[in-house]
Amino acid sequence: MRKVDNNVKKILISNLELWKKELIKEIDYHLDSIKKAESAEKIMYLKRNLLLKLLHLLPISKNTCYICIAKTLKSSHSSINCPYTNFLTSVIISLLTTLNLYTTSS
Repeated sequence: MRKVDNNVKKILISNLELWKKELIKEIDYHLDSIKKAESAEKIMYLKRNLLLKLLHLLPISKNTCYICIAKTLKSSHSSINCPYTNFLTSVIISLLTTLNLYTTSS
């Protein structure tokens, strides 16, 4: 095992803290909207939107990946291949495509 690069770790933690704030903000917004809803259909619509937003906000981007950050900084860990970000992104896109919620622009 390689020793943790503290610069990469610091950036990762900072990026995850930003992600956490955005996540909490979105959850609070959707919960407030659900509380105000006056029909079952509106509640389910808002819940669906919350679930889609949660999928969108999953921390799978390169700025929340230790290996990808290390590569950007060219640290000692930059020689490690990172299959995670691309794999997770493709899984999410496949899921959204299956649900007919994702389209590519032409």
